Amino acid sequence: MARPVLPAAVTADLQSEDYYETTVAQPLASVDTDIYPDVMPAYEQCFGVIDPEGDAPEMVFWTSKGANYVRCPSATDGEGRGVFQTTPQDWPAGTKFGIYSVSAYLEAIVTGVAMQDGFLQARHFSSAIDPNSWQGTGESWTYGASTGNKEFTYVISGDKTTKYTPGMRLQLPRVTASGYTCTDLEAGSSQYASKTSPAGVSFTDDFTIEAWVKLESYGGTYNIASRYDGSDGFRLYVNTTGQVAIYGDGASTREFTTSNALPLGLWVHVAATLDMSGAAATIYFDGILIPNTSTGAAGTSLTQAGNLQVGAANGANFFDGKISDVRIWSVVRTAQNVLDNMHKRLVGDETNLVAYFKLAGDFVDSTANANTLTASGSATATAADSPFAATEYGIVTGVVFATGNTTITLYTGQNLAPAENLSNVSYSGSKIPVGFPSDPARWTIVTRSAADRTTTSATYATLTDALVLPVGAWKLCLRATVYHTNSSSATRTVNITLSSDTSTETNPRTTLNLSSNTAAYPNVAITMTSPDADVLTTAATTFTLLGKISSSTNSTFAVQGSTNLPTVIRAVCGYL
Repeated sequence: MARPVLPAAVTADLQSEDYYETTVAQPLASVDTDIYPDVMPAYEQCFGVIDPEGDAPEMVFWTSKGANYVRCPSATDGEGRGVFQTTPQDWPAGTKFGIYSVSAYLEAIVTGVAMQDGFLQARHFSSAIDPNSWQGTGESWTYGASTGNKEFTYVISGDKTTKYTPGMRLQLPRVTASGYTCTDLEAGSSQYASKTSPAGVSFTDDFTIEAWVKLESYGGTYNIASRYDGSDGFRLYVNTTGQVAIYGDGASTREFTTSNALPLGLWVHVAATLDMSGAAATIYFDGILIPNTSTGAAGTSLTQAGNLQVGAANGANFFDGKISDVRIWSVVRTAQNVLDNMHKRLVGDETNLVAYFKLAGDFVDSTANANTLTASGSATATAADSPFAATEYGIVTGVVFATGNTTITLYTGQNLAPAENLSNVSYSGSKIPVGFPSDPARWTIVTRSAADRTTTSATYATLTDALVLPVGAWKLCLRATVYHTNSSSATRTVNITLSSDTSTETNPRTTLNLSSNTAAYPNVAITMTSPDADVLTTAATTFTLLGKISSSTNSTFAVQGSTNLPTVIRAVCGYL
């Protein structure tokens, strides 16, 4: 093997830059002499390394730079690309690119400072790269799927199980811009947007309404989207306790209301379907099916009436909070339809989509029906907030290699993984890399139930309320108000717990109990909060509220989510 030699163009002007690491901004072919970094280096003559952690990194040498590129003197003879017997290769955008210890060493040899006292101690070699920086993955990430509750998958070619581990942070810049504003409506200012005599909104039976919402308060009836004249029509709204209801009216009324309430201050995707003639409805929060109860008689059809409105119904009951990406369909959308499309912008020409308001700068309807809304109460769609962001963040929760590919599972909290293939993903082993949103509230899943629950069972029975946890490590907690009556002199004990089984206790740290008798507290209501229980899931897992009473003779109990404080099941990502 020939001995490696310095490129002929190396001069005493050769320099090295401490702490320089970035990614390649655009694809680089093996014959290219111009390299376009995301962040430019400081010096015009320098050595660098492309994909330093890969199986076959490439060393490069450049002698000049432009506004957004560095230029190698050659691409084929080891004088610029592929120096020191490395091989020029094709590199995708997002590949890591930096100046490391080898560059500092070569600078020292060429300039004659290598033998000066203190040189080795003074220079920052590769181990001194800022530990809170992001590193480009240098790989193509193929979008996989959404499984609900902000859990997503991507697929990478090859075995990456040693490169990526649960808990690593991901930075995911969007390829396709989505528009990053929303409408921020104030109920107290009667803000909403409306269209009289809307075209194309004429369905009389099945329909679906979807929207991203960030609720700011409880206490009012807050309409998300509607076409309603006070007696006939449809509407999707939030009631006074934060529960979501889908309503249809014609010859008779059908209304379905969730047991769970929306949290305050968090973006949640709400999707509700209603089959009027079949008297059936489904309501989803972030792609997860939520239990609901119905009122009214089964109707045969829906009567369309009134104006099409976002943030109100019949010009009243105004929404208090932020709304984005409102969609109205003339069919019942399936659970998979909701999961596949809730976290990306649509075009507007999708089959059965009759109204679509992105609310990203305006109130324009993106469908051919062109039902552009007119704002009332000085409503705008320019608030600097959105469920979509130009750069999204996630936490790796699962890494599985099979059949030549690695599937990465990630949880994004209050972010949304781009539903597209990516070539510019970065990762970090730091807990708080630069720009990462570290507030635990952004990485929390919450079920808030405003319903009362009870059982007379002496063994654990389901109390309906539940939380679906994605893959990963979690800190699970329960808060509930337990009401217990006992007219017997014998002590009766009530237990409630969160369990991954529907009939047995699986997480003792979440178990709460209350005992009473006629001698002491025959009637008692106490709000209790469990300590955090560390939970590790390898698949999406439902944790259900269970309850039991030692004896129901002369004794009753209830979890009072409606009468007292709502029952809260909370899980915080355990990798924070």
